[in-house]
Amino acid sequence: MLDNPSVQLTAVCDVEKDGVNYLEWGKGQVRDAIRRYIEEPNWREGKDWVPGGRDVGKELIEKYYAKKRGKDTFKGVNTYVDFREMLEKEKD
Repeated sequence: MLDNPSVQLTAVCDVEKDGVNYLEWGKGQVRDAIRRYIEEPNWREGKDWVPGGRDVGKELIEKYYAKKRGKDTFKGVNTYVDFREMLEKEKD
């Protein structure tokens, strides 16, 4: 969805804060995909778990949009633990 120019992600919902309990098919696949999206080949170097969760989602989206807009930073992604709260607050 990040690549779709007609969509702007504004919220992330996940009960996990930082995906320490996530699994992946191949070692480093998720981290390497995120590195490509945000164009940071050393992102999370030395971290031994699968990146995921609401904080990682927020970071990924904000870094991606900042780079695509030629900015240093982009702020505008809210995070939620409960999808019901997200749907109630995020009207777009």
